[in-house]
Amino acid sequence: MALFLAFVLFVGFSLIGAEEEGVSKNVVATVNGEKITSTELTQQAQISQIYQVMLMSVGRQLPQFAQFLLGTEQGKDFLNEYKVFVLDSLIEEKIKMQNAKNMGIEVSEEAVQEQLQKIVDNNKGIKDMADLESKLKENQSSLSAFKKRIEDSLLRQNLKDEVTKDVSISSEEAKKYYDEHKNEFKNQEGEVRPFEEAVGNVKAQLKSEKMNQQWQDWLSQTKEEADIEKYLSHIGIKRK
Repeated sequence: MALFLAFVLFVGFSLIGAEEEGVSKNVVATVNGEKITSTELTQQAQISQIYQVMLMSVGRQLPQFAQFLLGTEQGKDFLNEYKVFVLDSLIEEKIKMQNAKNMGIEVSEEAVQEQLQKIVDNNKGIKDMADLESKLKENQSSLSAFKKRIEDSLLRQNLKDEVTKDVSISSEEAKKYYDEHKNEFKNQEGEVRPFEEAVGNVKAQLKSEKMNQQWQDWLSQTKEEADIEKYLSHIGIKRK
């Protein structure tokens, strides 16, 4: 009973916050003027599922931990940090989507359908598209929502490809990288492969690292330039 009361109180306080002046309580952040709502945050963070697991499963097996998480200020702070972490990921996602749109990057319906068909073909547990749709419904999802996730994933990849398209590796860079990482280029006998033999792998590995670094640098700069406002009091988090 005590755990149930803690659960009810925690849910109430977690979803209700003080309204900041001039901003609806349903808005938890804005990114370049575009809103992120408390509904989006709750869905992305799977808050309801966490509460249910804590109450039904963890509450039975680890009652003290559940009591700590749902019934103490420290537990509330822990879950609030998690919500802020998820909010930051939503903000980053919004920035990516906005920049993809500004750069004219799109994903065709054909590309989405092709990826969807690959998922069906490569998954032995799915007979056909109808079976996939049925399984999605069983998990409180839909084919349209699943296709949207595929579209967003392809859009992110297309954006990354555009941002990193000019990355190249010179022979000098490859040789320097090889000299510094020789032990990463061994043959089946455990012997270091000559540079001339390994050069293709060296360039591919170095290019992948440089692309990832350029992508992260671009993302960090884009975040700094974005107009971001967080309204943490709307999810019950007090400003310190």
